[in-house]
Formats: sequence, structure tokens, C-alpha cells
Amino acid sequence: KSEGEFSGGCYVEKEDNLLEAERGFYNTKTHELKAITRVQMRNNDYEILSDSVIFNTQTEDAQYFTNTHIWNQNDEYLNTQEGTYTKESDLHHLTRKSYLLQPEREVWSDSIEYYRTDGHIIARRNIQVDDFKNKMLAFGGYAEYWSDNDKAVLTDKPIVVSYDTSESDSVFLSADSMWLYTI
Repeated sequence: KSEGEFSGGCYVEKEDNLLEAERGFYNTKTHELKAITRVQMRNNDYEILSDSVIFNTQTEDAQYFTNTHIWNQNDEYLNTQEGTYTKESDLHHLTRKSYLLQPEREVWSDSIEYYRTDGHIIARRNIQVDDFKNKMLAFGGYAEYWSDNDKAVLTDKPIVVSYDTSESDSVFLSADSMWLYTI
């Protein structure tokens, strides 16, 4: 038999990764640890709280389900109802009711692909962005953002509102698609 079950609590340590859960299963062939109920994962780069996580102890990839909270070393917070993390590409793929909070912006969307190392964000469906740094609100059906040059593209009925709270003024823009960059 290649699968074992645990209950009453579990603590797993693999290099700098720590995982705690109340119950779950481990498969020695697939190297998947299916942790259920009050799951906590952490290392020097992140902390995850969830009710269910599948963690591969070889690849260090993870799948998370239900209400999942993720904090990382960049002062970022991610929340989703479902998603995956791929270590090799440092990709968080949040696939249901997704939220990303960074020091300079907030992003809400049905789906967010966040390539953390590259600072590249792809958001799909029901997008709302509040960019505190550039004082801009954006809405639409598809958006991509690149942090290295502070550029974004918006399509699928995009709307952008540029605001200035000190002047009590705003500018409203709507188009088929938009290419935004800061000068």
C-alpha cells in the first residue's frame, strides 16, 4: 500500500518547508501530502492558511481549496477559493474569487495568474484594480500588468478612472482596449 492516513494532528518538515494539519493522507508514489482541516504551511518566503492543501514534497508545488490566505515576503497578501502554486516558475494561479494586495495596488478578479519573481500579473473576468501609486481605478474583463516597467494592457470593455484626492478631480476613460504606462 502506498498511501497512509493521519489524524489527530501532523507536523511535516521538508528542508525549510513546514506543514501542520489536523488530518490527511500521504502517497509515497506520487509524493503528495493531502492535508485537511486547519492547514498551515510556511517557510522563509510565505505562510499559507487553508482548510485543504495538496503539497508535493518533491516539487514543492501546492494546490489549495476553499478559503485560502497567503502572505509572502514582499508584503503581499493573496486570497482565493481555489488555486495552485508552481515553485519552478514562482507562479500563483488563483482560479476562483481571487484577490491580491500589494503595497501599491489591490486586484480583484475571478482568476489571477501572478508570476511573483517577474512581477507579472494576468487577471481574467470581473477585474477591479485600485492602483494607489498611480491613483487609478481599472475595470474590465482582461488585464496584464508588468511591474518592472509599470505598464498594463486592458481589454474586454475596460474602464479606467484616474483620480486625485487632493484636487477632488477624476478623469474617466473607456475604450475597446487600453495600453497604460507611467511617464
